[in-house]
Amino acid sequence: MNTKQILAENTKRLRNLSKLSQFDFADEINMSKTVLSDIENARANPTLETIERLAAAFHTTPALLLAACEDPSEMLAAN
Repeated sequence: MNTKQILAENTKRLRNLSKLSQFDFADEINMSKTVLSDIENARANPTLETIERLAAAFHTTPALLLAACEDPSEMLAAN
C-alpha cells in the first residue's frame, strides 16, 4: 500500500470513528467536500499543510496519520 492509500484509509477510518459525514467533517475543518473525498479515495496529492490540518482535527500527528496500522484508534492513543 502506498502513502496516498494509507492516508486515504486512515482519514476515512478516523472520520468514521468521529461519526461525521464527509460533508460535516469537511465543513468543520474548512475544506471542500470534493477535496476530502479525493483524499479519502487516494486521488489527491495533499499538501503538508492539508495533512497537518487533518492530523490536528483528529488530535494526532501527521506522522501517525501517514503510518500504516490495522486499528486507527492506535493513532489516537499514541498521541
